[in-house]
Amino acid sequence: VVDGKNIGKVTPKVAQRLCSIATQSSFIFELSQNIDASTKPILTLADDAGTTSESRTQAVASVMEHLRDNGYITGWRDEMYPVVETFDEVSNPVFLIERAASSLLGVLEYG
Repeated sequence: VVDGKNIGKVTPKVAQRLCSIATQSSFIFELSQNIDASTKPILTLADDAGTTSESRTQAVASVMEHLRDNGYITGWRDEMYPVVETFDEVSNPVFLIERAASSLLGVLEYG
């Protein structure tokens, strides 16, 4: 969830891995606890990721490149893909992500 938008779904194992990676001594992903303790924590971007699409793109890219360099993401294409909640928002993405990494975040893929 970013800016209240549900942009994907990840497994707990992936969420833990994403939250464990620090880039330039800051963590980009974090788990936030829900007010209702009966529901699962929500993976979101930390404040260090910034508030603009551009800053978030750079922050998320640093984590995804780390995962690529460590063999966790394969098939890297150097093709940026817009992360949005719905297809109607594709011109205003929350951030861009390498297409090979998009499935890791469980984002909707169009085309």
